[in-house]
Amino acid sequence: MAKKFVQVIWGGYPFGTSTSALSKLDHTTNYRHPSQNRIGRPVALQFVGKGDDSITLTGEYYPAVSGRANLMELVRLIANQGKPHYLVDGMGMIYGKYVCTSVKDGKDKLMDDSRPQKISFTVQLKKYYPDGGGWF
Repeated sequence: MAKKFVQVIWGGYPFGTSTSALSKLDHTTNYRHPSQNRIGRPVALQFVGKGDDSITLTGEYYPAVSGRANLMELVRLIANQGKPHYLVDGMGMIYGKYVCTSVKDGKDKLMDDSRPQKISFTVQLKKYYPDGGGWF
């Protein structure tokens, strides 16, 4: 029997080999540099701090292997709460609290009765910063 590994957990949902395996995790950090127009000179930029952090989880799963064709509905239920949840990877790295901004799934290789053989998904997460200014 193959071992089942968790790649990341968000909101209690384990993305991994036994549920919905990730093929890619993209982490983007933006930085804020507003511009100020100046007469006769190029625009001036000033660094005013860190901007948004976002993570995109991309992967796929096979209902015949996982036993379920609606795994992304579980992610949607968690996202519908509108609450930030910790994102932790399989090595124990804590990314902080994130909210879900979108869930997209696509059904591929449909059978005669429209059951998909493969489901691809993309989950967009955005870092949540509490009003107190803490990082976690």
